[in-house]
Amino acid sequence: MPSRAPRVFPVLALAGLVAGCADSNGPGRIPGDITILPNAVTQGNAGFSPNPLVVPAGEGRVVVWQNQDIVAVGDSGTAHWLLSDENLFDSGSIAPGGAFTFTFPGPGTYHYRCKNHLNMAGTITVTD
Repeated sequence: MPSRAPRVFPVLALAGLVAGCADSNGPGRIPGDITILPNAVTQGNAGFSPNPLVVPAGEGRVVVWQNQDIVAVGDSGTAHWLLSDENLFDSGSIAPGGAFTFTFPGPGTYHYRCKNHLNMAGTITVTD
C-alpha cells in the first residue's frame, strides 16, 4: 500500500505559503475598511476592527468605517460618532448599518475616537 505522506507535505507547505500572504487587515477585507463591531462599547479599542489599520498609499488613502454595532435581531443598535484627534474629521452620528468615509491627506499616523464612547479609540497609519 503506497504511503500518503509525500502528498500531504506539499499541500501543507502550499497552505502555509498562502496563509503567509494574507494582509494584516484579515481575509477578504479591503484595505481601508474598519468595522465597528457588535458590542463595541464593551470592547473599547477592540470595538474597531482592524485596530490599528495600515493603509498603503496606493489604496488612495480612503478609509470607510462601517457601523455593525447591532447585537441581535430587533436590536436598534448603537450609534457612534468619530472624531479625529488631529481635527481632520467629524463623522456626525453614524447609525447602525451606516458608514462614514474619509480620505486622509497624506502619509502619517492618525488617531480617532468615538465621541459617544470615550473608551473607544483607534489608530490609522497611511504609508508612503
